[in-house]
Amino acid sequence: MLSNKSRLLTRLPGATATSSTHQNAERGAVYREEHALVDDSQKLADRYLVVIQSQYAFRAFFSAVASLNSRKTIRGAESTCPRNGSCLAKEGQGGLMSTSNIIWLIVVIIAAAIAAWALIERQKTLKLRGKFGPEYDRVAQQEHSAHRAEGILEHREKRVSKFRIRSLREEERARFAAEWRSVQERFVDDPRSAVAQADRLINEALKARGYPMSEFEQQAADLSVQYPYVVENYRKAHQIALDEQRGAASTEQLRIAMQYYRSLFEDVLEMKIANVEHVEVRHG
Repeated sequence: MLSNKSRLLTRLPGATATSSTHQNAERGAVYREEHALVDDSQKLADRYLVVIQSQYAFRAFFSAVASLNSRKTIRGAESTCPRNGSCLAKEGQGGLMSTSNIIWLIVVIIAAAIAAWALIERQKTLKLRGKFGPEYDRVAQQEHSAHRAEGILEHREKRVSKFRIRSLREEERARFAAEWRSVQERFVDDPRSAVAQADRLINEALKARGYPMSEFEQQAADLSVQYPYVVENYRKAHQIALDEQRGAASTEQLRIAMQYYRSLFEDVLEMKIANVEHVEVRHG
């Protein structure tokens, strides 16, 4: 029979972290596929609406121009036209028609402008939803408004675009991977300490890549721009770490937290930690 330590080793985050990461990637792919058909249909509908509005605007425009030309013709003929009721009636009718067409032209142009604005807003929504995935839905639900959520996500994009994010060098990846292996091995004997060390290690890797260190919620918001499909797991892991500080986290919850940390850590390092056993750190 296996000892308790052997059983725990088989259930270490390393045993399931790769599949957890794959599951995150698969969930992201499924999410994007589910919205792709809806988004494509909506794009076609939006474009069709703008085309219809544009065609209608052009027709109204040319009709108004024709009426204006007709009005000028009537006025030009005023000097030769006998001043009788019939001629005045025709002139009045022509002027009234041109004014009506001008009003219709203005209305249609405004409608076309509104349709174009709606299309631009819809394209922005599709872009943000496609990029942020479940994070878009989370913020929209939290704010009770898709419009406010989009403003928040756009602000995040602008903020993160000012960071000088870089990829880690090979030796940095090797060092961080080796440190993770040490933390993972420590989990067997001291899971609480291992979770705290995992959180610290992720912060160090993020700092090395160029992310500024700030309070947790701001840091999670920054990470959502590049890692929208794992940032929620990062929040859950952090919450478990806080629960552990109050003595309210079980060993199973700590193990799950390590899995969550690892899925983000792999993305930050841009490598699979499953290969950590083959990483050799050379000194000198």
